Amino acid sequence: ELVFTDCVFRGVAAVVDCRGATGVAVELSNTLCVAAGPVVRLHDFPKYGRTVAISLDHTTTRGDCAVLDCRYGRSQAEPGPIVISVADSALVTNPRGGLLILDGAQRPEKLLRAISWSGQGSLVTSRTAVALWRQPTGNEQALAEEELAIAGLVRSSVEFAGPADGPPSASRITRWQAPLRSI
Repeated sequence: ELVFTDCVFRGVAAVVDCRGATGVAVELSNTLCVAAGPVVRLHDFPKYGRTVAISLDHTTTRGDCAVLDCRYGRSQAEPGPIVISVADSALVTNPRGGLLILDGAQRPEKLLRAISWSGQGSLVTSRTAVALWRQPTGNEQALAEEELAIAGLVRSSVEFAGPADGPPSASRITRWQAPLRSI
């Protein structure tokens, strides 16, 4: 279990890079990720019986920063669950990227069924793909959002106080177009 609070990640290959296919829990709270690679990178999907849990609360991502990048091989086994919870966050990715990057030779149907996404009050831009399948040939395909169980995301334009390469204060959100969460 890894917990990051009040952190800034900038220009790293990944916030957490998991080489083994064991269970892991990663929590980011009040954190900024700018061109930080994925929050979690898996080099295989979790084995059946193991869970990967990712929790983002008051977290902002800008640029090349997916929530999950899962690189998987050919397998007939069922993957373990990947549980993602995002609350009160802004996920503004590179237009060529996505929130979930699924990188493998075979279409990721099994992996998509293993992913559950919950939360509330989080923004994602209209040009952000929720899930992107990257094939070894270099081809990329945005996957239909209907293939995933996703809750808590609202599409909105988002404006920041300054450029992504500025100080952390430049990543304060100054304007968005989404309803506020009721209390």
